[in-house]
Amino acid sequence: MRHAISVDVEDWYQSTIDPRADLSDRFQRSTTKVLETLAGHHVTGTFFVLGLAAEKAPHVIRRIAEAGHEVQSHGYG
Repeated sequence: MRHAISVDVEDWYQSTIDPRADLSDRFQRSTTKVLETLAGHHVTGTFFVLGLAAEKAPHVIRRIAEAGHEVQSHGYG
């Protein structure tokens, strides 16, 4: 059986509060948890990343790519 997985990479407030605010720790913790879970099952997926998230936390986006996942744009902010 084949499966497809995609993940939206953004913080909770980015659609309702000032998008220029700093990313919360939750953004980085939850992305790390998703990466660890996928790695534990030898699964890769596509991560749709807001440009603002990529701009503010490029190290997180690099980790996604280095883990073998596809990184795509999900708009800016």
